[in-house]
Amino acid sequence: MRMAIDAPHHVRAIAPFIINLFSDPVPVPNSLPLPPAFLYMGTNDPISTFAGTSVRLSARDTVEYFADNTFSVTSPPPAFTMLTDTDPTDGCQIFEQPYEDAAGNPTVIYYEGDGGGHTVPDPNGTTNPVRGTLCRDANGIDLAFGFFQSLN
Repeated sequence: MRMAIDAPHHVRAIAPFIINLFSDPVPVPNSLPLPPAFLYMGTNDPISTFAGTSVRLSARDTVEYFADNTFSVTSPPPAFTMLTDTDPTDGCQIFEQPYEDAAGNPTVIYYEGDGGGHTVPDPNGTTNPVRGTLCRDANGIDLAFGFFQSLN
């Protein structure tokens, strides 16, 4: 995220998983717009908290930061849609919120793992109690790759 903010002309797009922007201080972009961003965050992440901390923005504030600085259309905010709950026993559901610019180009896509922990979604991944719940309803790497492919 920081490289996209500091040198946006050298970065085509980013896909950070399970991390929020620093809030102290909130980074000021060197130039605009920022490159498109794929973001994923679990709501029950025990390591990088969804609600943020004294040094990190919340997940939703991080999304808003990138939406604002990629010139996304934010009014009205894009709707959340739930991905297919392919594993109802995993304790997690993934929601998608896609942003576009005024020309209809993708700018930010945000995936929120409701119930998810500090993990990249993976139907075949292994669980680790320290990292919290693993969402098994999608493959996070495939989602990010699909976002990259959607860019012109």
